Amino acid sequence: MLRDNAIVRWQPAARAEALEPGTVFADRYVVQGCLGKGGMGLLFRAFDLHLERQIALKILHAHTGWSLESNPRVRILREARAAAALSHWNVVTIHDVGEHDGLAFMAMEYVAGESLAAAVRKNLAPFAVRLRWMTDVAQVLAAAHARGLIHRDIKPENVMITRRGEVKVLDFGIARYGEDETSAWIVGTPGYMPPEQNRGEAIDARADQFAWAVTAYEAFTGQLPWKEMPRDNATDYGAPKPLDGAVPPHIAAALARAMSMRPADRFPSMRHLLAALEAPPAPVSAVRPRRPKRRDPSLPLMALLVVALFLHGLGLLRKSAAPAAARRVATPSACTRLAHESVVEGLSFLRDANWGPAHAAFEKAVAADPSCATARLYLVVTGETYYPIVEEREQVQRAQRLRDALSEREGLVLDAWTHIVVSEPPDREAAARVLEEGARRFPHDAELLTLAATVRVHSGNDAASVERGLALARQASELDPKSADAWQVQSAAAWRLHRESEARVALDKCIELSPGSADCIADRSSLLSNAGECAEAAEEARHAITKVPTSRRAHRQLAYALAASGAPEDDVHAALRDYWMLLPEASRKAARLHDLARLSVSYGRFDEAETFATELAREIASDPSLAPHQRAAETLVDLYSETGRHAQAATTAQTFLHLKDAWTGTDLDTRSENQDMGFGHEPSMLAALFRARDPHEAAEPWEPSTEAWEQRARKIMGARDVWAYRFEPVADMPGIAEEAWQHRPPPSDAGLPGGWRMASSAGLREGHIALRAGEAAEATALLEPATRTCRMLDTPFAQIHAHQWLGEAKERTGDITGACDAYSTVLRHWGDSKPESSTAATARARSRALGCAIDRRG
Repeated sequence: MLRDNAIVRWQPAARAEALEPGTVFADRYVVQGCLGKGGMGLLFRAFDLHLERQIALKILHAHTGWSLESNPRVRILREARAAAALSHWNVVTIHDVGEHDGLAFMAMEYVAGESLAAAVRKNLAPFAVRLRWMTDVAQVLAAAHARGLIHRDIKPENVMITRRGEVKVLDFGIARYGEDETSAWIVGTPGYMPPEQNRGEAIDARADQFAWAVTAYEAFTGQLPWKEMPRDNATDYGAPKPLDGAVPPHIAAALARAMSMRPADRFPSMRHLLAALEAPPAPVSAVRPRRPKRRDPSLPLMALLVVALFLHGLGLLRKSAAPAAARRVATPSACTRLAHESVVEGLSFLRDANWGPAHAAFEKAVAADPSCATARLYLVVTGETYYPIVEEREQVQRAQRLRDALSEREGLVLDAWTHIVVSEPPDREAAARVLEEGARRFPHDAELLTLAATVRVHSGNDAASVERGLALARQASELDPKSADAWQVQSAAAWRLHRESEARVALDKCIELSPGSADCIADRSSLLSNAGECAEAAEEARHAITKVPTSRRAHRQLAYALAASGAPEDDVHAALRDYWMLLPEASRKAARLHDLARLSVSYGRFDEAETFATELAREIASDPSLAPHQRAAETLVDLYSETGRHAQAATTAQTFLHLKDAWTGTDLDTRSENQDMGFGHEPSMLAALFRARDPHEAAEPWEPSTEAWEQRARKIMGARDVWAYRFEPVADMPGIAEEAWQHRPPPSDAGLPGGWRMASSAGLREGHIALRAGEAAEATALLEPATRTCRMLDTPFAQIHAHQWLGEAKERTGDITGACDAYSTVLRHWGDSKPESSTAATARARSRALGCAIDRRG
């Protein structure tokens, strides 16, 4: 942060050139230095005072007045809309756009790194790295063209290479939608734009292809391909200078075709160009001929029959009257025999609601044949559950490179999952529309309906969308009555719609159809856990493990249920150890440290928990994903706050909030059943900053400081739940709870639970606000069910705090026995904690004042 005496207020009459370091622009952005100047405007490094993060601030020169195209406001809005429409991880994120004192501006993601032009001048990166950079740029353009966008100014200066080696494409300010490309105003950069653009003619996506090829030529060779710069209105630039072996022959051929003077001679699309960049297959003479295999008469007529019956059950084989394309959807594309068999096995597991084994089968298929497009596609589908976001996005990129080998139906599935994985936050609504369109094209495809239903059911806080998902899942069951997966989706939909009995019936049907469905058994364990039936939840988790011993989720649920039911710590630790062993080696240590920290917290061993959390922070220091950093920071902030070290809590929170935009992923990511723990960190972290200032001071700036978070959170939660997550962290501050309670949204705006374990989370927070607002009876009604769930190991701080609040609520309503019981739970867990727990100290004092029987830890 800049000191107050270093800040200079913006003067309305000033020009962009007058923005010196320390100047506050638009009452929000503190300028820190100029990053570059161009004909259209200037780019500054700045600090966002509202969101407390580093940004890049683009300010365009004043309107010249002669052309709508040159109007800075039009240009800046177009850039923001183009980048927002694209929402690609290789495109700079736009944070804000507006106009201040006649100057159009845009605040965007600050990219620490250098331009491709600078990297080329240094000439340090090997060819393979430069090829990866240019492939990433081509992927961005392919995605833009799929949305009808043409960049129109691809060049090395508009490509940034981050310090991590990632590519970011800049300056969509002159991007246009394909149907609006007739303009006499020529934009672009001489030497990079194709002849038709140089002459001011209408252009299409092939103009970007030409500019990409020129940029790639320069990236690979350090110079432009033209012997002399093209003149204005030039019709032909002449042949590019020969590459003379500087790149592999297939790359040289791709560049030559993409730089053709006539658009018709270039590739039909960027996807075709990307395919041409792939290494060509080995020549026939280099491949050892295989001896023909004799057909084994004992081979599997029965196995083929089983596969055929399975495909028929999926609705993939039908009467001859069905469209031919629909009949072929289950045939893996050009895969080796082992890969083909693994794909078929994986699809069978999907139908039986066993996504873990299905994911393993698809991984096996990809290992056997990396070019098996169908295997790669389904690895993307199941990987949403099993991969961190960075790895999942890499899988999407690999699948996109194999897209031409996919069927039309499979291409739709890939398009849908691209919306889910690439967009941030995930665009499940767009994904659902793509899948539903696919279901209309292939009306007998039960699996497409099930996938569409799955996306709909988990597409945010829209009850109508969840109802639509339920209807789609029922259609899938009608087409394929043996699909356990369709019944599992129905159960999830019923649960989100608060129809618990219907959810239980659907789960029973799923398990009846597929007794080995670890997913449905684990769902039933989650349902029991949420209802507080911890012993029964543990038994269901064990049942799931007997069916699928490799089910990570079942092992984790067993540990949670055991911890909540009071089982010996050794038993809990053993269940966790089995869970860790099933994780990929790369993420095993981090998961172990996080679980051990929570286990230590639940038993009051705060010093031990701090050691684990600190080690976790070191372990994940270089991890590019947001989630592990969030888990480590939240654990430390909660520990410091619970033991009275508010300054340390504030420092940890501030560091996390300043850095969180550097990591991949978003606090509103709805990818997992743990989403209720995924988006609430921002209010909690901000509360730690307020608490360090003065624990007893009213937090007047709280509402403006959390307004932006609320707007994002409402996309996936009801207004009542957002309200609870927003105001609970500061409910202890004077005046906050009373004011918040008076303006709480009605219960009808409570929204839908996101995952199996989310139902109690908002109720717990709402109960705390009610207690501090003086509504003891209301607080009791909210807190009692929240404290009965089997989530002690999952959210130990929240659970112990909830028992403390419940004790206070019962005390105020005259239920002394109930209050003593609640305080006893707090003391049983944290009564002899080291360092001392402030919550336990309060529970001990209240217990003594009430005359409660206190055990040795009290």
